[in-house]
Amino acid sequence: MRRRAQSNPDGPERGSALITVLVAVGVLGTLSMALLGTVNSSFRVGDTARNEVGARFLAEAGLAESVDALRRGAEPNLGQNGAPVDCGTGSFWVAVTDEGSGRFALVSTGMQGRAACRVELVIEGAESNLWSYGAFGDLGLRMESNAHVDSYDSGDGYSAGNGSGNDKWDKANGHVGANGNVTLESNAAVYGNAVPGPAGSTVLNGNSTVSGATAPNTQVVELPPIEVPSIASTGDWFPSGTVSLGGGDHAFDAFELDGNSTLTITGPARIVCDNMYLESNSSIVVDATLGGVEFYVRDDFVMNSNTLIASTELIPADVAMYLETNNIIDPDADVDLDEVDFDSNAKLYGTVYAPNAHVEINSNFELFGALVAKSVHLDSNSYIHFDEALLDQGDDSSSGQFTRVCWRELPVPASEIQW
Repeated sequence: MRRRAQSNPDGPERGSALITVLVAVGVLGTLSMALLGTVNSSFRVGDTARNEVGARFLAEAGLAESVDALRRGAEPNLGQNGAPVDCGTGSFWVAVTDEGSGRFALVSTGMQGRAACRVELVIEGAESNLWSYGAFGDLGLRMESNAHVDSYDSGDGYSAGNGSGNDKWDKANGHVGANGNVTLESNAAVYGNAVPGPAGSTVLNGNSTVSGATAPNTQVVELPPIEVPSIASTGDWFPSGTVSLGGGDHAFDAFELDGNSTLTITGPARIVCDNMYLESNSSIVVDATLGGVEFYVRDDFVMNSNTLIASTELIPADVAMYLETNNIIDPDADVDLDEVDFDSNAKLYGTVYAPNAHVEINSNFELFGALVAKSVHLDSNSYIHFDEALLDQGDDSSSGQFTRVCWRELPVPASEIQW
């Protein structure tokens, strides 16, 4: 007897399920491929974005280095297209254009991966570093006939290899300036810029000369007050003969070095006194092997003829004179005017800061370093030699030597991109 085949009720469902599974696997595969493509694309977008950010940071880093070089008087052009400056995983180069009157345009290009960024920064010199000038007067600066200002590098020593006779000079970065007028009388010479205040002017009389620019500054140079250290005084001190003073803090009422005497001070040291006098033919020598010496004078400061203040290495940065002296008549104040004298045939290797005083440098006085005062008068045949090394001695205020005029992003031509 033939048996009727029994049907399997689960068969069609199993086949249908298999088809469904295969379709699902296909869909998942397609989605996986799409997701993988999206992830890869995201990674590529992420790399591009990171490189773009990195290129911008490199361009800004180039600007920062270039501005710092300008402040220090170093070469501000950094690298070039085809020979950039390597920095981390990228590179940059900066091209600087001197537009005159203390204005500079800096164009910096940063590159990382396959991204490039170019930015332009235009800055102007604010001259906030006190030691940017050989001589600076807040109210004004005047140079009499045959007064000279030039510059040199104390690391190399002073060598007047240019000019002839009384008109010899070393380098031409001996800038002078004022918040008021700058006036040069006949045959006075400035080997550098003569920069008046924003509302002032540079007046050249007779055969006076300025080798650099005479355009007014764009803003007033602020002269901060002197902060005299609080040190207990030991009374008057009148050293004579060959005398030594150790490092540390010292304070006196009157400090007077006798004539034909030599005082050696070991740095680092701070000397505070009410009055300071150097009698004729006396000398103060600073041993700055371990550090320099700062002098703070509240009232009178007198360097008589044939005196000397200098470090053993003749480095101006080793000797700082802070004169709180006030010898200018103020019609609104009843003050006892102080005495400030830089007499003939004397020499000072150092910086002089006297924001309240009128300072007159007498004939045949030589200052190696820099002078900043309320007003400055350079007598005939006086000499100031600005030490260019002082440009590296500024504190945090020197970072504001330039002010920003504008900033913008520029396109980078394809012809300049070298991957």
